[in-house]
Amino acid sequence: MLNFNANKWFFISIFNFLIVAVIGVIMRYKIGFDFPYFDQKNLQHGHSHFAFSGWISQTIMLLMVGIITPHIVNSKIRVYNWILGLNLFTAYGMLLAFLANGYNTISIIFSTASIIISFVFAFYYFKDLSGLKSFAPKRWFITSLLMLILSAFGTAVLVYIMVIKDIHQIAYLSSIYWYLHFQYNGWFFFACMGILIHHFQKKLGLPKIPESVFWYFALSCIPAYGLSVLWRDLPILIYGLVVVAAVGQFYAWVVLLFYCRQNKVLTKLGNNLITKLLFAFIAAALTVKFTLQLGSVIPTVSTLAFGFRSIVIAYLHLVLIGIISMFILTYAYSTKLLLVNKISSIGIMLFLVSVIIYELALATQGIASFSYTVIPGIDYILVSFTVLICLAIAILFISQIKSSGFRKI
Repeated sequence: MLNFNANKWFFISIFNFLIVAVIGVIMRYKIGFDFPYFDQKNLQHGHSHFAFSGWISQTIMLLMVGIITPHIVNSKIRVYNWILGLNLFTAYGMLLAFLANGYNTISIIFSTASIIISFVFAFYYFKDLSGLKSFAPKRWFITSLLMLILSAFGTAVLVYIMVIKDIHQIAYLSSIYWYLHFQYNGWFFFACMGILIHHFQKKLGLPKIPESVFWYFALSCIPAYGLSVLWRDLPILIYGLVVVAAVGQFYAWVVLLFYCRQNKVLTKLGNNLITKLLFAFIAAALTVKFTLQLGSVIPTVSTLAFGFRSIVIAYLHLVLIGIISMFILTYAYSTKLLLVNKISSIGIMLFLVSVIIYELALATQGIASFSYTVIPGIDYILVSFTVLICLAIAILFISQIKSSGFRKI
């Protein structure tokens, strides 16, 4: 009997996602309307740190562990249980500390502990991966762990800036974007790709994806950081590398799309229409993401994009909600790690529809901001669909209450 109960860990993750959504509703309401309670900056810090650590990283780690459990002994599985438990503890510590007082000694201690735990996970998982042969997602997982470690340098600089209280705007923003880039374009993306490839080959019996897909994404990831700091005066050589990285990632995505079409992936996903819709939406969202990246290398476009906060928020939500979070839920739904019933099906479809309309509303607001046009009722629309996203996650959580036992993923 395995000592790793993926289903119960995922149940906790859904609850964490619900907490993220509730705080998101409060933040969105405070942006458009008067709400004197809570400090918006503290909410933002608590929301982002908990979303990254308590929801996405926690869930990606448990999915990665679930995939290799057939290849490791129970004693190692117990280690991963401890790691997940400690990561959860630090995530809640960060949440409460940031909500209460923002950046202070306690929140920095929990943030540092969270980084250390991620390093410990990377160490143990890399050791277990190194002993596996003919393991399809191996190189994707190794790259994701390297990017996880690399992202920590951004946090380290940010903590240093906060401790010395000598905030230079360029260094401050550059460290934030470093962390964000190597988290969502590195750790999150490569880990999700590894999970997807495992699903493609083990569950669907598809052939190996072209080698070039991995290498284009892997080699372009570090220079693609420049896409996040195009607002800086980059040297022409660095700018050239950034352009090459954007083109390389777009090309890799196109190759992967042709692979999916050639191997009739949507057909092989089975008869569940919801699963097909979810995977199709993620593919569409990724297409938008890589297209926007390619377009952002045009100086006038990047100046406009980084000049308006609503554009940045729309892009971040596209990646973190529309792609990463949607993929986690889709994978869990398609593998039945998320208990599939009428309630969960309603919840995940409500989530899909709400995210689509929310992203469209954000994008519309962003485009309108170019001409400084105010869209009537936009705050009501955004708050309403933020509430619906939160409601959808609550429905998913309720649908899992009777779920128990271990499911292979």
